[in-house]
Amino acid sequence: MFEAIRNWLNNGRNYQEGLSIYCHYGDNDFLKSMLQRSETPYNRQKLSDLLTELMEGAAPGNIADQSDDHPSQKNEVPDLIDPPAASQNNAVQALVSPVTPQKNAVQAATNPAELPAVLNVTRQRDQTFAELRALQPHLDTTPEGEPLRILATRLVKLAKKNAELWQRYNYMTETGIDPHAPKPKAEPVNIDLNLVNERENVRKALNKAEQRLKKQDKPKQKTLDLIQLKRQLLADIDLKIANIKAGGKP
Repeated sequence: MFEAIRNWLNNGRNYQEGLSIYCHYGDNDFLKSMLQRSETPYNRQKLSDLLTELMEGAAPGNIADQSDDHPSQKNEVPDLIDPPAASQNNAVQALVSPVTPQKNAVQAATNPAELPAVLNVTRQRDQTFAELRALQPHLDTTPEGEPLRILATRLVKLAKKNAELWQRYNYMTETGIDPHAPKPKAEPVNIDLNLVNERENVRKALNKAEQRLKKQDKPKQKTLDLIQLKRQLLADIDLKIANIKAGGKP
């Protein structure tokens, strides 16, 4: 992983290549979704920052180093064969320690139009935080075995969800964009009916001229000139319609 990221950072930083590396080694599903949505200046910088962090964590001699065959598993739900012993509770506590919500954080939204979406993400984030806080004390009192395994797995899931909600919140307040929002439907474009009819008539005339040309033993210059004229007219009409659809003038 270290070599793959270092090569990317030192060789042009192609966005799609970097995205492929992060999707393979990264651990944050929200960030993967956000980066896959589109290539923007914000996302390019974010991708560089994330890969730099991964490379620093995977530097030779670093405990966090991982081989190319083993993508990062940080914060993923553990597949526990044996339930954690009571002595492991402190480690689980550290793993699932939630981020404390900030008061009035919603007011940091940069785009008023996105405020309802920010409020929704904030509510989800605070709910996961509250559940984490409520469940954590039970780590010290839950009997070892299956009950403790279930509790630890639930805590890790909540911690991952909480972290992803924070990432989504930060992205929305920095950019004013909700990456999960549905794309707006394109408004219908009103095209002059006369222009549409004209295009259809030119197509018919062009088709007749081309059919007539096929039947001629020797192509007549008059027919060739007519075909060229109709093709140019058709191209002009198509250009006008394309400009109207793009929001311009015909």
